[in-house]
Amino acid sequence: MAKNRWSTGQFALLIGASVSSLKRWDRSGVLRAARWPNERRYYTDDHKRAVEAQRPRFDDEGSELIPLARFAELSGMSVTTLRRWDRSGKLVAVRSVSSKRMYYTKDQLRTVKSER
Repeated sequence: MAKNRWSTGQFALLIGASVSSLKRWDRSGVLRAARWPNERRYYTDDHKRAVEAQRPRFDDEGSELIPLARFAELSGMSVTTLRRWDRSGKLVAVRSVSSKRMYYTKDQLRTVKSER
C-alpha cells in the first residue's frame, strides 16, 4: 500500500499547524519529519496518525477540538480577532494543559456561523 507524502506546507494545512511549528517539532524531536535525499522534509500517513493520536478530545461527546488556525479558516474570522475575543471573554478558547494552545469546539463554530 502506497503511503501519502506531503511537503511541510501541505502537511501544515492538513493538520492545522504552522510550517514553523512543524520545523520546530522536527528540530526538537516531537515529530521527526522524513527527509528526501536533498534533505527536504516530507510527512507520511504515519506522521498524520501520530498527530491525530495526540489531538485533544472531549470526554463527554468524543468530538474533536478545532485548533485556532483551522477555526479561523472555517469561521471566516481572523486569528487576531479570535485572540482578542478570547482575551475579552466574548468567545473563550479551550487550552491544552501542556502547551496552552488554543482550541475551539464544534458547538462554538456552529454558534459563530449562525451569527454571521
